[in-house]
Amino acid sequence: EMRANKEKQAQNLEADKERQQFIAQVAALRHQAAERPDAEHLTILEPGGPQGVTFGELLAESEAVARGLSSRGVEPRQTVALMLPTGRDYLFSFLGILMAGGVPVPIYPPLRPSQLEDHMRRHAAILANARAVLLITEGRAQQVGRLLKGQVDSLRTVMTAQQLAGTSATLERR
Repeated sequence: EMRANKEKQAQNLEADKERQQFIAQVAALRHQAAERPDAEHLTILEPGGPQGVTFGELLAESEAVARGLSSRGVEPRQTVALMLPTGRDYLFSFLGILMAGGVPVPIYPPLRPSQLEDHMRRHAAILANARAVLLITEGRAQQVGRLLKGQVDSLRTVMTAQQLAGTSATLERR
């Protein structure tokens, strides 16, 4: 029991250290967004071609997701699942979850209808194990998300990144 206690303390110290590092990184992002909001910070390779993301966009969109999570009752250390393809929505949502103090749980959206049953079974198990309280997905996968919600007791809400951020197309249009 004493060993388990020491291991738990070590884990808590490591988690606190990681949280402090993240806070410093967000502070750096805020500084860059204030000083150079229109400067390109990174490029995402989208199906339609490369899409630049500025410091200002990254901060504003991620903070909108964080506010949306907080307004929907997501508390620090609760898990939030992302069922999104890699892209802008994924990036803003992942960072927004962290900014809200949550723990992101990435899962892949279903790709082939023929594998939907297997996809549902595996993802329901992942979401239940992680005790995810909210699932962020894209419009075309919302029905799958709703079906998962029916199978996972902890899952309270399924919504798109746009709905979560309180926008109609801000995240998706780029």
